Amino acid sequence: MARMALLRHPLLWIAGVSSILAIVLYFGWQEIAQAFRQADPLIMLGLALLQIITLGMAAYQWRFLLHKLGRRLSFLRVFSIHLAGGFVESVTPSVKLGGEAVKLFLFRQATALPHRELAGAMLAHKYLSLFPFVLLCAPFIILAALRQEVPAPVYVAFMALAAVFALIFWLLHCRPERRMTDGPIHSVPPTRSRRPFATLASKIHGMTSFLNDGARHSRALTVSAERGGLLLISLLIWGLYPAKVYVVTLMLGYDINFLYVALATYTAYLVSMLPLFPGGLGSFEGSMALMLSLGGISPAEGLAVALLARIITYWFPLVFSAAASGALLWTNFKTSNSTTCESTGGTSAYPAPSFAKDTN
Repeated sequence: MARMALLRHPLLWIAGVSSILAIVLYFGWQEIAQAFRQADPLIMLGLALLQIITLGMAAYQWRFLLHKLGRRLSFLRVFSIHLAGGFVESVTPSVKLGGEAVKLFLFRQATALPHRELAGAMLAHKYLSLFPFVLLCAPFIILAALRQEVPAPVYVAFMALAAVFALIFWLLHCRPERRMTDGPIHSVPPTRSRRPFATLASKIHGMTSFLNDGARHSRALTVSAERGGLLLISLLIWGLYPAKVYVVTLMLGYDINFLYVALATYTAYLVSMLPLFPGGLGSFEGSMALMLSLGGISPAEGLAVALLARIITYWFPLVFSAAASGALLWTNFKTSNSTTCESTGGTSAYPAPSFAKDTN
């Protein structure tokens, strides 16, 4: 079973890349290749730098929340951990949950904060990032539904996203305070017939306690003015995504209204959040190509735009985050080795919390 789990993600990634190749062949690779030859390397480089800036803005939000928890990590450290989580999101169909788990693990190592306080920061960050996205998606989805026939997966993805946002909003604002205890979880006695139900009840109770405590911590994390500033950053991040795609359409010389570009961009991100292939491979490119074709360009031209945009927003960050993850692992490995060597000389075998090195 463990071996199959290890093979599953690479196979899904290969399947996602294969689906992109199939879409390219279906729409016509000659026309797409012709569009690629019109790409300007300097414009692509500028868009790549803009993508790094947007990644840095998201990392700044995490650094601000950690600072509110009393931990002053360097921006480079937080940025590296944020990129490591992004790498996991890009190679697994985790709907961003796998990446958040990696961030929590690495931030736990770096700060020695309790898991539930970090869960509160995670909930706050998810709220800050999801609210502007839902806010931007809603009018475009409604406008498209009134003017055009929108594919059913778009509605499904939007409703799923809205449900996740509603859950987080309820945890942060509506759930009544409840004191959590650190004692054992009471469950059904583990008899032979009831043991599976007892295990399930125990896991559900533990998850509920974890989320409730995380929400309690996050409610006390920021004040209204701070949340407003962080929400503006998220709004800018999500607003830049269709702007980058629109620059790609101008670079290729396509005449298409920005509203269709924004609709195609947010639709593609919604569909890519469905856990089909890692990073939404195939579903993102196909949905963006079809939605762009509503604006008056051919599906092949729309696919060319989608592929070039994905070089900026997926493939370049994938390589960049892989390099950052490797550097972070190497740094942690060297720190672990040096700590082990020191422990043989009579010092403690347990390293000091990493935040102690970044505080000054």
